[in-house]
Amino acid sequence: MFMRRRLLSFLLAVGAVAGYASGFAQLARAHRAGHAPGGCHRASSVTPGPG
Repeated sequence: MFMRRRLLSFLLAVGAVAGYASGFAQLARAHRAGHAPGGCHRASSVTPGPG
């Protein structure tokens, strides 16, 4: 039972690391692609200020 619990903990940790790595890779890809529509910086979401 101890080995099964340890294996599940290991798989959970590997999944978490892989998830974070995938997210950071996607952010880097979007950043290198420039400010594409639907990216992290959309021109339509920026409203001009007064003045």
